[in-house]
Amino acid sequence: MFQIPGLPSQKSIFALLVERFLKAEALAEGKESGLPSRMKCKLMIMTSQDTHDETVSFFQANSFFGGCSENFYFFKQPVLPALDTYGKIIMKSPHELSLAPNGNGGVLDAIRLSPEVQQALEQVDFVQICGVDNVLNRLLDPLMVGYCSRNNLQ
Repeated sequence: MFQIPGLPSQKSIFALLVERFLKAEALAEGKESGLPSRMKCKLMIMTSQDTHDETVSFFQANSFFGGCSENFYFFKQPVLPALDTYGKIIMKSPHELSLAPNGNGGVLDAIRLSPEVQQALEQVDFVQICGVDNVLNRLLDPLMVGYCSRNNLQ
């Protein structure tokens, strides 16, 4: 699932991103320096209706890539009726609308609709949103988090 063609390690995008996330979390917790643990990061993954079960199963089958399953939250992206290039609703069948994910901006609506994610967000001080399809994402970038915190940015 989400393999990167030509990558020598043959790791999936999820594996690479979670490994980077866990490494940044370990650095933030002071595990690398021997300091006491002071934080626990949450990883929230928005899925489409069609890929939700497959994505959750993929993480479970891979033991959450070394992360603690309690810190992973999976939630479904809302859907809207699909439209053609003329703005007309596409029908899946004569009596059923064709539905499509509402886009990356739908993450805020998806969070609003998920009490579990809302509760998890109440336990954190900072949130970073990024697309899973960009393997170059710098998750938990200490410079970005520090700069935003220091300057009281949102």
